Amino acid sequence: MRPRSQPAPDPSWITTSVTMATSVDPAVVQTILRSVRQRVLRINYYRPWSNRYSEHVVEPWHVRLVDGGMYLWGWSRTRNAPRTFGVAFVESC
Repeated sequence: MRPRSQPAPDPSWITTSVTMATSVDPAVVQTILRSVRQRVLRINYYRPWSNRYSEHVVEPWHVRLVDGGMYLWGWSRTRNAPRTFGVAFVESC
């Protein structure tokens, strides 16, 4: 907020950057992006809260970057429900 009598701030005063809070396998990201709305993926997913792996068959809808983390949103044929997967935990697809 500023009084109308003061000039607007110069846009060069503000800079932004996007960094990933988690590391991801570039090959996994590339495979996921190529599959969005085009084909079904079988992913090997690490579940950190239980320290085990699970396999999911997913119809990917889109990938979102949320608070520095990349997420795969799609329909899980394994669970027969919509699901969100952290891309950093996708070991292979």
